[in-house]
Amino acid sequence: VREVGGMDYLDLMGSEAFAMVDHQIAHVFVRGAGALERARAALGKRKGVGEVLDRKEQEARGWAHRRSGDLWLVAEPGCWFAYPWFEGRSRAPDYATHVDIHNKPGFDPCELFWGWPPGSVSLDARKVRGTHGRTGEGMRVLARSNVPLEGPVGDVAALGRAVGQWLER
Repeated sequence: VREVGGMDYLDLMGSEAFAMVDHQIAHVFVRGAGALERARAALGKRKGVGEVLDRKEQEARGWAHRRSGDLWLVAEPGCWFAYPWFEGRSRAPDYATHVDIHNKPGFDPCELFWGWPPGSVSLDARKVRGTHGRTGEGMRVLARSNVPLEGPVGDVAALGRAVGQWLER
């Protein structure tokens, strides 16, 4: 991090690794093979991390994309990834306490909890519950609903096609 006006901001250019969080997936971008292995080892031990997928594992599941992170973190069911790296409200960057999708490094689940004044958000990520965005989660829900599907359902695009098929029936 770097300090600006008494607040902590990410220093993306100076970081060997950083995570871009999106609900229950986090894309981890790293610089160098050594950083990749250190990040994988450290993040795989964190409570709430269900899987750590490298590029080969992403490709094997059909999820690889050139803009994806070098590693994907997949949260355990019921766990979410939140971006706060700062210690307490006094160190929070100026955008942390309000809806600001263009400055936050990824999705902020705390934006689900509005406050006063309007547009202000909680900094308490413990309020977030449930499962949303985990890879394959929607596919399992559809499979349990006994909806007859045509073709494989293994990624978000396939889920969209499956829902479209179901809606057209």
